[in-house]
This record gives sequence, structure tokens and C-alpha cells, in this order.
Amino acid sequence: MSARRLGARRGAGLLVVAAVALQVLSGASSGRVSKPPVCRDGRFVTPSGAPPLLAGLAATVPDALIVEGGTSTIAIAGRCPAVRVRLRGTKRGTKVAAVWPKNACGPTKVRLKATIDPGCHTMEGVLRASRFPPTGFIAPRCGDGALDNFAGEMCDGDAGCGAGEACSPDCRCVERTLPDAVSFSGEVQPIFNARCAVPFCHSGAVPTQGLDLSEGRSYVAIVNRPSTERPALELVAPGAPDTSYLAWKIGGAPAGETILGSPMPLSGGPLSATEQATIRKWIAEGALGDSPVATTTTSTTLATVPSTSTTTVSSTTTTSTTSPPPPPVSFGGDVQPIFTARCAVLGCHVGPFPAQGLELAEGSSWAAIVGQPSTEKPGVKLVDPGSATTSYLLWKISEAPAGEFIVGSMMPFSGGFLSVAEVAAIRTWVTEGALDN
Repeated sequence: MSARRLGARRGAGLLVVAAVALQVLSGASSGRVSKPPVCRDGRFVTPSGAPPLLAGLAATVPDALIVEGGTSTIAIAGRCPAVRVRLRGTKRGTKVAAVWPKNACGPTKVRLKATIDPGCHTMEGVLRASRFPPTGFIAPRCGDGALDNFAGEMCDGDAGCGAGEACSPDCRCVERTLPDAVSFSGEVQPIFNARCAVPFCHSGAVPTQGLDLSEGRSYVAIVNRPSTERPALELVAPGAPDTSYLAWKIGGAPAGETILGSPMPLSGGPLSATEQATIRKWIAEGALGDSPVATTTTSTTLATVPSTSTTTVSSTTTTSTTSPPPPPVSFGGDVQPIFTARCAVLGCHVGPFPAQGLELAEGSSWAAIVGQPSTEKPGVKLVDPGSATTSYLLWKISEAPAGEFIVGSMMPFSGGFLSVAEVAAIRTWVTEGALDN
């Protein structure tokens, strides 16, 4: 056999041996147990009655070691601030190491060495502070879904507590506290001030859509008031954010519904999610003002006891708190200014010979329209108090009801029609009884 052929055979044999070795190694590696994932987050709470983690400090509440994976830090709640932590995965779990510098937790440096089990349920380790003996501890993880009774956990999540109680971040049952109600003046109005009641928008002498959201005017302008764009909807329907047009304009209409015009605010981008949530929560809570009015009612019950022919009187007193209702539309403050600017102008409803004999100047207008028949349709009153649909004035400035019509042109005759807000103000005034206020 030639030397060349012998060398080729030997080379092939070596390749076979190498392939077999790779297969063996591959099989061996596939049988290895992989490391558990590193436990990077958790609140590990010492059992009730356990000594404090830091010697010399009173154990008023269980200690909690808080690991934050996003920032790679660890802290001891109320005792030591967050510092960098080293987390290293091993077969036995996650190794934890950290050092708090002098004066961070107290007068001395503090060192932590601990291990978190592979399931990320419990941290066990030792804290060492200079001049103090080391403190060993075992701290179960609160919030892992496992109720560790041996560690004094009373709950884990919402389960495990009684009625009127909630599970605290340290897995203790505590009295459930209701969140504070949203304050209109303290939380909602500041949003309006910053984003809505700004120049050329919902403030000033002529606010957009006639909607003034400046401080002192906004509440009565929106609560239980019809939207000028969708009159069938209230801007704010107390207790119902989903049917409040204001909520639609700032956060979008519900499925199957639409808004008219643009979402609000018109400039500066939409309100933040937090701002929208604040306004929706305020509406859901009843859209309360900040000056509730307490009303007291007393009911008296008479009962006759047959055996004694004695009549007893029992009295029950109930006190309830409600928000003040929005004031009615003012004729002098809301309606007459519209007449003065758009109707009682030269050549129209003013002067010695007003159009149609209808004088709408200040001091004459209320008596000229309330309860008075229209000259164009004498069977219909110009203003029928409490009934906008049968008031001819509303027909002339807006539209006639189905099956009805107006005579002549819509009003105002010049300068364009009244704005949606102006029509809404007059309609509301008529609906509220067309008062001379």
C-alpha cells in the first residue's frame, strides 16, 4: 500500500473518531440541567415578629427588600435607599450582592449577600453592618401568587382578605381605603386653564362655540348643558362619561358614534392619558362642584298601639349632600346680548319702525316676545315658555319642527346665522321658562 493511500485512510479514520466524539459530547450536553432564569424583580418581606434586618433599629413593620430589575437596584423599604445590585444566575438560584455606603442606612457600611431560590419565591441571606453582629434572614416574595403562611403572609394579591380589606404591598390585610374624589377646582379646572381657556379659544368676550371654560364660569357652562354640536347630548352628564360629549371631544367617541368638528384641544396636541382619566373620573363620580350643599329632610311616622290606645311619634332625619344645580340661563346676561348684537341693529328690530313691528332692543324685547303671537304665524307664539319646539322665534333662528314651516327668511337677515352656541343659549332659556332674569 502506498504511503499516500495509507495517509488517506488514517485521515478518514480520524474524521470518524472526531464525529463520534462530537455526538458523545452533544448527547452529554443535552442531558445537562440548564440554569434557572435570573430573578430580577420582587418585593421580599420578612415574617412578622422577625428581628429587624439592621441591628439597633426597631422592627415597627416587616422589612422589605425590593429588587428592581429595570434599574438593577435593591433597597430596604424605609431603611436603605436603592443601590446597584449584582444578580448572578446559578444552578441553585440567583445570587444577590450589594453594598450600602456609610451613612446610607446608618453610620456604618452595610453589605448584603443572599440567594433567591430557582422559582423566585424566597430570598435567604445575611446582612452585615460594621460593629454589629451579622443578621440572617429568610424573606418570602410577596406577590408571587403563593400564600406563605409560615412567613406570616396574610394574603397574596386580592385573595385572602375579608370584606372591606385589601392586600398591602407587604402581603398584610389592611383596611381598604377609597380613593379621594376628583376635585373640580383642584384637578379639572387647572387642565381647562392650561389647555382650553387660552386666548382665541374657550375664554374671553367671545369664546369659541360660546363655551367659556375659564375659572368661575366653566362648571355651569358644561354640567347638564347640551352640546352645541350634538344638542341631544349633554357636555357633561353627571355619572356617565360615556354619554358626555366633553369626554368624546377630548378622548374620542364610543364605537358607532362620531363627533362634529375636530377633537379638542385644537392646538398643542391631545390631553395626556392622565388628564383624560382625571376628567372622566370626575364625571363618573357625579361631576361634583367644590361647594356641596347639604340638605336635611325629616319624616315623621305616627303609630297607634292598640293595647294602650297610645299614639307614638317617631322622627327620622336624613342628611344628603348634593352639588348645587347650574344656574338658569339669564335673559339679561345671556339672551339680550345676542339680540343687541345681531337683531336690534339699524334697519332691523330697533328704532321707531322696527321690522315686523318687533322691538328687540334692551328694555323692550322680553315683553315683545314672551307669550306674544307671531305676526307671520299668529297661531304660534314667538316664545312659548317651557316649549322650544312651539316657539316661533326658535323656528326663525334655527329650523321648524318636522311638518312645520316658517314664513319669509330665516333670521338674522344679515351677518350670517346665529352660532350654534347662541341658538343653544336661547333654546335653553325658553325651555327653562323664558324668565325675565
